[in-house]
Amino acid sequence: MESVSVLLILLTAWSARATNTPPPLPVLPLPSAQQLKWQLGGMAMFFHFGINTFTDSEWGTGQADPSLFNPGYLDARQWVRVAKEAGFRRVILTAKHHDGFCLWPSAYTNYSVKSSTWKGGNGDVVAELAAAAREAGIGLGLYLSPWDRHEACYGDTLRYNQHYLAQMRELLTRYSRQGDPDGSNWVPPECDVSIRPGWFWHGSQQPKTATSLLEIFYKSTGRNCMLLLNVPPNSTGLLAYEDVQVLHNFKDILNSIFSVNLAQNAIITASSVRGNDFQFGASWILVDDIFTYWAPDEGQEKWHLHIDLRRVISFNVLCLQEAIQLGQRVSRYHLDVLEDGVWCTVMNGSTVGYKKLERFSPVSSQFLRLTIDEARADPLIAFFGLYMDNTSIVYANDSSKAISISGGTLTKINLTTLDGKIQSVSGNLSMNSVLTS
Repeated sequence: MESVSVLLILLTAWSARATNTPPPLPVLPLPSAQQLKWQLGGMAMFFHFGINTFTDSEWGTGQADPSLFNPGYLDARQWVRVAKEAGFRRVILTAKHHDGFCLWPSAYTNYSVKSSTWKGGNGDVVAELAAAAREAGIGLGLYLSPWDRHEACYGDTLRYNQHYLAQMRELLTRYSRQGDPDGSNWVPPECDVSIRPGWFWHGSQQPKTATSLLEIFYKSTGRNCMLLLNVPPNSTGLLAYEDVQVLHNFKDILNSIFSVNLAQNAIITASSVRGNDFQFGASWILVDDIFTYWAPDEGQEKWHLHIDLRRVISFNVLCLQEAIQLGQRVSRYHLDVLEDGVWCTVMNGSTVGYKKLERFSPVSSQFLRLTIDEARADPLIAFFGLYMDNTSIVYANDSSKAISISGGTLTKINLTTLDGKIQSVSGNLSMNSVLTS
């Protein structure tokens, strides 16, 4: 009861003061409400599926016989279930790829599922995926190729534009019945990559490893982009077993790294707080929500956050997020740790945006200092997280060189270098393999 009373007092004090200090003025450009919703949605899974799946090709000619399309065990619920279990919050389907074959019974062409042998020509892949996504509570996106190698009117701008807009209207009214009628066009930061060498499923290809996906995650999601991972269904209409296993392993790795913020119990103090107001206090950076944030006093040239972890903790990943609803602000920052009474810089960064993941050599410390060296306006830090990644990369002092670890734990490492290249690795290593680059 005592802790509840303290919480109520804090919340009452906050609500009483919330109107005393206005929030910082936004800095243009600003994301729209839809952009924010999209950014908060996390990773998306792409499904390249169509006539190419049955002709073992990447670039269809548009002349393949529609009867070849016959996924005897198609299960859109399996696609969605795998995506959701792996941590993806939306799925996207190639409703029509460049070959022109439509996965829905379009009224504007015979080159579609209605001319296939699948379900006697009465099937609709888009409808089945839409229903599965709705049932699972995840988002749905549809890819409609502007190139069409089947339609004779392609190349006749006026005729094909009418054809394309008609098919787009079908997709947007039959399945994606929500939207913002007053919205405007925008270009999202996406990183599209396939789990396999090709975009469509081929029996001769194998998926990337889970550790490879982790590297892709750091270089996409970790750099303020949306990861759009293609996982192509096979010719039976299911996601391949080996792909599913990789996705499960990928999810396990992410959980092992990011399930617990090692800084969650830290004591945070700031060089200043806007209006000395609780609603802009430094402690909000430990709340995983971009709508609560630390804001400093106006008129500062540098900004500092001091972090007391309460005990010595080892970590090698830093996560930062800005309150991007008020504009992206940070231009340059660095992180220091206190070692034997001396502040030592462990990493330097540039912009942050919605999410930035920084990796560096493992360090152990109780006291840290995050310094914003340069910003377009007063920086608004929404989240600060520390994590230990024992799976992917351990960086040497030369940040351009790295040691890739496939499983296991690293406790100590000694490196011998010559002309900037790693020559030998020794120390206490407990792992399956070591690769240098």
